[in-house]
Amino acid sequence: MKLIAAYDIGGTKTELSAFKFESETQFERIATVRFPTERQKGIEYVTHQLNNQTSELLSSNKISVKEISAIGMGLPGTVDPATRRQSMGNTAIFNGVDLQEALHKTFPQECPIQIANDANCFALAEAICGAAKDYSYNESNASSVIGIILGTGVGGGLIINHKMMEGRSGGCAEIGHTIFSPTGPMCYCGQRGCVEQVLSGPAFEASFNSRRYSQVREFQNAAQIFELAAKLDPIALATLNEYKQNLATFITQLTNFFDPNAIVIGGGMSQQQVLYSGLEELIAAQRFVPVDAPKILKNELGDSAGIVGAALLAYQAEANK
Repeated sequence: MKLIAAYDIGGTKTELSAFKFESETQFERIATVRFPTERQKGIEYVTHQLNNQTSELLSSNKISVKEISAIGMGLPGTVDPATRRQSMGNTAIFNGVDLQEALHKTFPQECPIQIANDANCFALAEAICGAAKDYSYNESNASSVIGIILGTGVGGGLIINHKMMEGRSGGCAEIGHTIFSPTGPMCYCGQRGCVEQVLSGPAFEASFNSRRYSQVREFQNAAQIFELAAKLDPIALATLNEYKQNLATFITQLTNFFDPNAIVIGGGMSQQQVLYSGLEELIAAQRFVPVDAPKILKNELGDSAGIVGAALLAYQAEANK
């Protein structure tokens, strides 16, 4: 049995949990806390809060820091596998920061800390114990699962036989910043027409609201647009149909690149069941290899996927020593 501490750090909120692991698929969360990240107060404040919240969680649950075997952390950006520091991300206060050193103010120096991109953590969790658990491992032929987060931004992760693929510099599956439309909107990363500018929640909202022109009385959010589409509002239906076609085209590209066994969709947009209707058929009709599309799955772990994936990352590193 191993005790693992895990963090899921976002630009808005941070989650901290302690897990008791027997194996990759047998574990329980024994304590958890969520608190605002408050990134606007700066990195020193954020790291101070991380240590304070950690000490309080362990103390209130009578867990000694010496009992923690390993630590896992998900960050909202690209993480360099060599340094375990965030190198790129729109929550820029973490860029270049040594969070391992910061946490070793609470934990012993010998306690190993694994840090990865939060979308990779999402994909790892859904592949091992979530929606894609029946498609993610094959002893004779490597099975792959792609995780896609469609939320405020667009993120992704690639898992092969339960192992997270990070790439040379941590950029594996940074799908949100691949070019979908060279003439599309400018992205904060400096490129034009990124997938994030086409398939994120804000992109969906912008597509609808820009279509209404003078009819706009108030801004409609994604949930309201889906409600209007269900009522057969023509502008909402046009927006939804275009979004689904773009999503199918993008997933077809991923399928042609990686030929995965399954694709799991997370993020706020993933909760809309209408997105899945007919999606596999659209992909199968476009893909190069004339076989069925990979299974397109709605996530099972919800908001817990990120922190479960961070804990699994730490557990795997310890189990493979």
